Amino acid sequence: MKLSKEELYEEETRVTRRGKTIRKNVPAFQAVGFPQTRALLREIPTKVMEILIPLAFRYAREIAFGVCLQAFAGLRGGEVCNVRQECSPLGAGIRFVTVAGETVKAEIDLRRELTLRSDKAEIGKIKRERLQCVYPAFLGAFTQAYELHKEYLRHVSFEPEYAPMFVNRNGKAMSYETYRTRFKALVQKRLRPILANSGDPELRVYAQLLCENELGCHALRHWYTVQLALRGENIADIQFWRGDKSPESAFGYLQNKGELVRELENANERFLQALLRIGEELHEK
Repeated sequence: MKLSKEELYEEETRVTRRGKTIRKNVPAFQAVGFPQTRALLREIPTKVMEILIPLAFRYAREIAFGVCLQAFAGLRGGEVCNVRQECSPLGAGIRFVTVAGETVKAEIDLRRELTLRSDKAEIGKIKRERLQCVYPAFLGAFTQAYELHKEYLRHVSFEPEYAPMFVNRNGKAMSYETYRTRFKALVQKRLRPILANSGDPELRVYAQLLCENELGCHALRHWYTVQLALRGENIADIQFWRGDKSPESAFGYLQNKGELVRELENANERFLQALLRIGEELHEK
């Protein structure tokens, strides 16, 4: 179709708030379409997570630890972007408690939503201000992931007056939109091809699901909650470990516990071993 501007718009006379008469072009057409949207995929099998996390540290190191914050501590995507480094002048964003050289507790400081960029741009929301603990079953893998991320930060520039944990290409705190986009790219460009070529039929089926549905970073928090339910946590405990204001979400997971997973696997040890192997590879390079 070839249309002129005169066919698309018509001129109208309007009066402004100050009483001034103006003439303005307004649309004289209506566009009707059928937007193509993909359904959101929430479920992530543990065997897929065991592939996803090492892939993140190999090909998306800028967000890899964020994936671990969601999978091992239940943070939301926007909350991940609010985390600060231990050296931040605004206060340590993460604290470890060690006994006899072993980490027994890790806390993420989400008590205040702070400005972490010199341009004052918003990076993400904290839904509920709190000190969020890492779930004990994942402490080993979480600690190793943090060491890998600290090594990554030694080679990137960031604004020292804020010291954000996650940095974009301009050296400023990463926004949730950037984090979300990088995660989607990791899933589609790296994870899906590996699953599609796997000898495991279940992984190939999941690769097909990734073609038909969108896997967002929210699914990491869902996987985390499934692990809580399968480890026998009650409603109050799940609410605590998720950092929720109300127990409604926890109740929903416990109600469907029998449908979540056929079998509980002890994933922490495999995550830890995979991350240790990546650390060795990076050290050799």
